[in-house]
Amino acid sequence: MNWAEFGAAVAASVLVAAHGVVGHGWHRAQLRDVSFKPTSIVGDADTAHRFFQVTWHIVTVFFLSTSAALYAMAFGAFTSAVVLRFIAAVYLLIICVCLAYFARRPRALLAPIPGIAAVSMVAIVVLAWVASRCS
Repeated sequence: MNWAEFGAAVAASVLVAAHGVVGHGWHRAQLRDVSFKPTSIVGDADTAHRFFQVTWHIVTVFFLSTSAALYAMAFGAFTSAVVLRFIAAVYLLIICVCLAYFARRPRALLAPIPGIAAVSMVAIVVLAWVASRCS
């Protein structure tokens, strides 16, 4: 077993749990009382609400797919330094986007879920890169 790949897979699993379970419940509670406005490019209010929910789940599926690929590599199903570097690069870009949004309020990243997400994403970047160097 490759421990760096396994560690990155665990970090991705944490993102699945934080986003897909905890975040999903929070997300639904926050949107329960929100009235979406109809737009010509998205549709009526119900369509906009559903579209927002779908995009939430797309992110969870992305985290789950990353986790599955990293577990598969950790347990020897396949090896690919290119895939590991790609995962590291994608998560580094995600971190950059997050930092751009939190630039004026970096202390907000100390809240439990943002903090867990930030640590998990940094762990994925570092461990996937380290694993790519060992492949």
